[in-house]
Amino acid sequence: MLGFAGQSSYQTHVIFDKELGELRAGDFIEANPLPNPKITFHQSGHYKLTTNIGLTEDAVDRCTIVGVPLNQIITPVLLMEILIPNKLKLTERNLTEKDIVLEAKEFPQKPWRCSIFAMPKEKFSEIVESKIKFVSTSVIESPHALESGNHCLSFTLRVSNEDKSFPDKFYFFVPGEIKWGA
Repeated sequence: MLGFAGQSSYQTHVIFDKELGELRAGDFIEANPLPNPKITFHQSGHYKLTTNIGLTEDAVDRCTIVGVPLNQIITPVLLMEILIPNKLKLTERNLTEKDIVLEAKEFPQKPWRCSIFAMPKEKFSEIVESKIKFVSTSVIESPHALESGNHCLSFTLRVSNEDKSFPDKFYFFVPGEIKWGA
């Protein structure tokens, strides 16, 4: 589960549906989100967001993205991409053993993003030891992983050579197929 500290408002800007194409606000219904924003990556490959969304008023449901079941992942699979704004709020919490730290002291003053991958633990070690970049468009990367069983979630803070300006807020991209409510 990926949780977010602090209160904020959020909305869905665009959905890319394989059958319906590109959907923007007005093409779908977005109801009040659940409190405490989070994204849960279930073993089944169903990734749950706290936004409530539907194609019609009577079909609004918690947003579910269908991806690869986690135990079937044998090569790195992108679960999420986060575009990070230029100004970040300092945390008021102390670090715990459950937190990870992504080093950015050597990063240039360019837009940052964080790419989150699921992969076998040995694949993460192989990539880090070989100094291959997790993403080919990266100028610089700082990876870290959280392990669970034979797999891990890799959080890779990075600068992409494709980003030209800082976003005004956090943007989250979750690839996969949306499962619309009935």
